[in-house]
Amino acid sequence: MFRLDTFRLIRKTSKRFLSLCLIVFIGVAFMMGLMSCKSVMIESVDDYNDMYNLQDLQLYSQYGFCNADVYRLMKTEGVKDVFASRMVDVYLTKYGSDSDVARVQEVDRNINKLELISGRMPSAKDECVVLSNGSYKVGDIVHFDLDNIDDYLDYKTYKVVGVVKSPECMTKILGTSNLNNKDIDVYVYIPNENFVLEYYTTILLTFDGCKEAISYSDEYKAQVKSIKKNVETTAFYYQDFLKTSIQEKYQKELDDGYAEFNKQKEEGQKQLDDAKQQLDDANIQIVTYEAQLQTLEATIDQLQSAIDGNSDDFNTLYNDAKEYAASTGVKINSSVKKMVQDYLQQTLDQTQEQYDSLKGQLAWAKRQYQQGIIDYSEALMTFNDEIEKAQNELRKAQQDLDELPKGQWILLDRDSHYSSYMYENNAKQMGAIGYSLPVLFYLVAALVCLTTMTRLIDEQRGQIGIFVALGYTNFQIICKYMVYAFLASITGGVLGLGAGMLIFPTVVYETWKLMYELPDMKVMFPLNLAAICLCAFVFLMMGVTAYVVHNTLKEIPAAIMRPKAPKSAKAILLEKIPFIWNSLGFTSKITARNIFRYKSRFLMTVIGIAGCTGLLVVGFGVKDSISEIVNIQYGNIFNYDYQLKFENDHHMDENITVLEENFDNDLIFKFTTYTSKVYLSDTDDTINAIVIDPRDANYAFRLRATDKKTPLLLENDGVIISEKFSINNNIKAGDKIIIESANGIKAEVTVTAVCEMYFQHYMYISNAYYQKVFDENVNYDYLGVSNSNGDTLMDQLDSLQDFTAINDFNSFIAQFNIMIQALNLIIAVIIVTAGSLSFVVLVNLTQVNISERVREIATLKVLGFRDKEVNSYIFKEIFILTILGAVIGLPLGLVEHHVIMNIINMDMMMFGMNITVYSYVYSFAITIIFALIVFQFMKKPLKQIDMIESLKSVE
Repeated sequence: MFRLDTFRLIRKTSKRFLSLCLIVFIGVAFMMGLMSCKSVMIESVDDYNDMYNLQDLQLYSQYGFCNADVYRLMKTEGVKDVFASRMVDVYLTKYGSDSDVARVQEVDRNINKLELISGRMPSAKDECVVLSNGSYKVGDIVHFDLDNIDDYLDYKTYKVVGVVKSPECMTKILGTSNLNNKDIDVYVYIPNENFVLEYYTTILLTFDGCKEAISYSDEYKAQVKSIKKNVETTAFYYQDFLKTSIQEKYQKELDDGYAEFNKQKEEGQKQLDDAKQQLDDANIQIVTYEAQLQTLEATIDQLQSAIDGNSDDFNTLYNDAKEYAASTGVKINSSVKKMVQDYLQQTLDQTQEQYDSLKGQLAWAKRQYQQGIIDYSEALMTFNDEIEKAQNELRKAQQDLDELPKGQWILLDRDSHYSSYMYENNAKQMGAIGYSLPVLFYLVAALVCLTTMTRLIDEQRGQIGIFVALGYTNFQIICKYMVYAFLASITGGVLGLGAGMLIFPTVVYETWKLMYELPDMKVMFPLNLAAICLCAFVFLMMGVTAYVVHNTLKEIPAAIMRPKAPKSAKAILLEKIPFIWNSLGFTSKITARNIFRYKSRFLMTVIGIAGCTGLLVVGFGVKDSISEIVNIQYGNIFNYDYQLKFENDHHMDENITVLEENFDNDLIFKFTTYTSKVYLSDTDDTINAIVIDPRDANYAFRLRATDKKTPLLLENDGVIISEKFSINNNIKAGDKIIIESANGIKAEVTVTAVCEMYFQHYMYISNAYYQKVFDENVNYDYLGVSNSNGDTLMDQLDSLQDFTAINDFNSFIAQFNIMIQALNLIIAVIIVTAGSLSFVVLVNLTQVNISERVREIATLKVLGFRDKEVNSYIFKEIFILTILGAVIGLPLGLVEHHVIMNIINMDMMMFGMNITVYSYVYSFAITIIFALIVFQFMKKPLKQIDMIESLKSVE
């Protein structure tokens, strides 16, 4: 009979039993659902990563990798699989569309395997597959374009034959390319043999024991860290191997170039020397011609004088002729003189002819000599220029070869991969929310359970007294009602476990698919979490029940058999304020007395409603705090849209002039930024240092103090650091810290202010202060540009000298907004659940309130109160308590919100703490709306109360 009475009690109080089941159901479902979200998110992706062999470590090197590097890595202890991959970033076009940026990789791989979504894998050299988050589909013909594409690929045109997914590409935003740092639009996978690269671009590694550990877990990270040290050791010894090989190869080519240079130089010099000798010989010939001409000129003059008889030569010839004639006996006549003159004239003519010929030869020789001098001068200048150019090229090549940086291998684990890092943090945030919000649910549910069970035991006082009188022990009686509580909690709990796992993880996981390319959700049931959730509510219900029954059993059996005596009426505070009290009507006075008379009911209702309203405020507040930070930082604090990176500052002024030609560029300023190490007393940290002219800084950044309103100006007497960095390292204005310059020089600086900042850690330092503390010149290699029309800026990039990359804040904002969309849906589920709890709490408390006052309500009906008046009489009190609880719940929600935001905060990100006025209004309004709905539900039970109840009395 004793046991059967327990089930009779359940049947008799079925509505109350069901309300307890419902409270436990909602609480367990919410707790189980949210607490398991992190496990579902991580293990679903972990199974997918294991199935498609996601890399544990990825290696990059500016020199690439050779087969010897691959072999050494395969022999490294702890390394399981190795895949040496080649890739190239290209411009991709298809018919009728603009070009996109594509990352082309090898399709056949044993790490980061591809999941075929549709179509088939490539079977010919001119076929490819594309990643599923692109806009390309099976059947498309695509063409690759790049200036030196023949150095990378055999084929340039491909047919898309399949669409795939890859475990390495979780986010819909695929990252940045090597093509001026432009965003990657699509991944394309082609047959491996199409690559003609001599060296591998990257190497992917998997480690022993990592598949057995859950991704993102401490066990997994410890395993990766352990084996990563072995890879670092291999890198330390062999990372310069390929650099040395390349250096030796190009040194030999350079030495051959020097030898060829010297040979060509000698040949050229010999040709110049021969040409110079020819010029010298020509010059000697000209001098000889000129001397001969002078001799001939003198001879001609003599002969002409002789012919004219005015010279000694003629007389000498004539006298010689006379002497000859005299010696021979010939008689001299006048013809002799004529003969002498003819002879002289003939000699003169011959000499003149010889003179004219020689003069012509001299003119030709001079012309040839002058042309030779011109040709020689030009040849000499050309030779010297070419020698100097070739020599400079060889010297520059030798210098570049000698200054080749170390072949450092860059080792990137999954935490260094953007999509993996972001997903892990999102899962951790869901875990933080999953372990913090259910605590609030639990406390509200505990309060309602206490109220409900207290009322149940009060109604069962007579029955308990009979059991005591019949000789049942206190333990037996407590166990009877604990069984009642156990059945209610276990029924609601079991159903809640199923519903929680069915609803919350599914909604959360599917919502994050807005941002990530996720595999199918893993169906799982974490037994440890199920045990925690179920035991928490079972022990709560049974503990509350045992406590209430134990207190009742402290009384004597005769007293227990009688109902509790109603509390005596006392004057309340309002009665002592006549002008208020006298203005109230009869029912209003009764309502006021009841509110203050039943203090426990007053506190339970107010606290329960306040807790539910607080949960609503938390739900809306989390959304407000996260959604506002990107707009604050990149809309209010940062007053520009793009960062342009340059190799050096050699042509910075010319580049600014080019950008100023575009009137869409509203703001252009130069600065430099680098990652500085900060040396603290007990640890070191890193921060992004921005060196800038204060006049530019005050336009480029709207820095504000941590009160979010006081403007800060960059001065030449210290640095300004961001708020999150200040909080993490306990630094405040006025402190001195040691930082590094861009070249690694240490110096102490003064922190003059702490500024509002939400993403990353920043330190602002003026150019003058930088030069003062480090004694270094500032080399500006960045330009900040504000441009509302990014297309016009992109068109100018090819005109900029030494340009290397562009950082577009709009891409980050777009990705963050996608995350906010996902978060909005999750927060909406939390808000709906909080509202449901509010509804159940109101129903339960209203039901308890009515059950406690059945005789009072029946008496009112006997006195002639109509249903509308009875409803007003009862619901007015509950409505006032609801409003009061909702008002108290608003600041309570603010406190809860601050606690939760501090829990989910990330190291490099600071969430806001502000809640909009609309969120408070919505939370308050939802609570009131649910209260009005409850009143409609509870009208029927009020109407069913029989007036005969007022005649019942305790005998």
